[in-house]
Amino acid sequence: MRAAQYVSLMIALSICQVGWADVHLPANAQALSQDRQILHVLNRLGYGPTPESVAHVKKIGVAAYIDEQLHPSTIIENSALEKFLAQKKILNMSVVEVFKLSKNAEQKKIDNKDPNAQQAIIQRNTFAKSMLQDAQSIRLARAILSNRQLESVMMDFWFNHFNVSSYNGANMLSMSDYDNRVIRPHVFGPFSELLNSTAHSLSMSNYLNNRENSKAFTNAKGKQFGMNENYAREVMELHTLGVNGGYTQKDVNELARILTGWSYDVRGVNPSVTDDSFLFRKDLHDTGDKNLLGVHFVNHGEQEGIQALDLLASKQATALNISKKIAQYFVSDQPSATLIKAMANAYMSTQGDIGRVLEVLFSSDDFWAKKNIGQKFKTPYQYVVSSVRVSGIQPIYYSSLIGVLNQMDMPLYGCATPDGYKNNKSAWLSSAALANRINYASLFSRGKIKNLYSDLSTATADEKEKNTPSFDSFDSLLAPIISSNTKKILTQAPDSHKLMLLLSSPDFMYD
Repeated sequence: MRAAQYVSLMIALSICQVGWADVHLPANAQALSQDRQILHVLNRLGYGPTPESVAHVKKIGVAAYIDEQLHPSTIIENSALEKFLAQKKILNMSVVEVFKLSKNAEQKKIDNKDPNAQQAIIQRNTFAKSMLQDAQSIRLARAILSNRQLESVMMDFWFNHFNVSSYNGANMLSMSDYDNRVIRPHVFGPFSELLNSTAHSLSMSNYLNNRENSKAFTNAKGKQFGMNENYAREVMELHTLGVNGGYTQKDVNELARILTGWSYDVRGVNPSVTDDSFLFRKDLHDTGDKNLLGVHFVNHGEQEGIQALDLLASKQATALNISKKIAQYFVSDQPSATLIKAMANAYMSTQGDIGRVLEVLFSSDDFWAKKNIGQKFKTPYQYVVSSVRVSGIQPIYYSSLIGVLNQMDMPLYGCATPDGYKNNKSAWLSSAALANRINYASLFSRGKIKNLYSDLSTATADEKEKNTPSFDSFDSLLAPIISSNTKKILTQAPDSHKLMLLLSSPDFMYD
């Protein structure tokens, strides 16, 4: 069988995945084996197994591992990751400091014919791109190397839930702040704290235009200003209640009025501005009474907005909306109503404790049901990260993976729409998308991803072997999930094609 025939068969198997549920399990098993349980939690609570993580779960047990991942502060972090992060100065810089360093040319009028002005623009853009690439590299390094795998998975989930795009002007400079200060500390809840953190952020205010949201007035030059509903609408439709969450256009208007004056000042010239750049401008706040979802609000400045967001976070519709999205992410594209209800009940009884919601999810029948195991189609991000993680080879340049994700139409921090990247099969499964993955699998399996690993042109034989992905390492780690269909193909394939075929198989593209 030629390589092209292998590829064609793998594409066909991936597209026709319906009905495969039983082949992802041992043929004679009615229940999950210990090895299958371990791989399930390492794939769903993280980005795949490593020899160390498999040994760790076997030692402490699956239940203890889940509990450990729900409490990341108790986990000793990977020293290689800590060494990498220590080199990233942006992690210790406030967003105001980053903007000051950028010498932001947007703050002044520039004569485009002035060579010095042109150079200033080039320097600003180069700096912004370097800050964005640092943020992307930090995200990828944590996903691949961190022992706190569930934390990294939840960072991905929440970023898409509260999506902002790096294509939106100043957000190229603020992505690290948004990922690492705004979202990461709150991934396990309470949800109201995460909601408020994003609402106060420069990235969200800039992306959804709440910085332009003010009471109606006309300035000295005759320019008119007023309410902008963009953020208020999305916070209700996407972030909290959901599209059928029981709110009206009047509620959108009232929430926008409540959030007038929420702005930022990255120049740091206002003495009330903190390192996170948030600035409440009381001169732009609508001080009139409002009525949101039947609750009367009087003027309390910034606190008025906090109370409104807390109200949205407390609603049953929010609990159901959040629970459904989490269940879709971790269990199946069509989670059961029973599971969603159980998770929503946990949300409501704990005032939005996401850790508790996840605990209910991971202990549910649905999470461990055979019909749901091996059926979640990986997004390009999950696919690329898991391939590198399982390989055990540590990248030295993450820029190559950033380029791969661009080619797979999932640029990191690049989703233009506020609903974020989808996490279902229909969004990512197509012949063209599979062809991109197989091309990546071919290059990756041969150590040909440009600039991903050390330059091997002058390396010794031992160094080349150490820095080239090994089929045997993948095969030994993934053996419990490799189907009989794939095993047959791999047995017939030449050694040089085996890893590419495994990475191209439905066994690896689904978890």
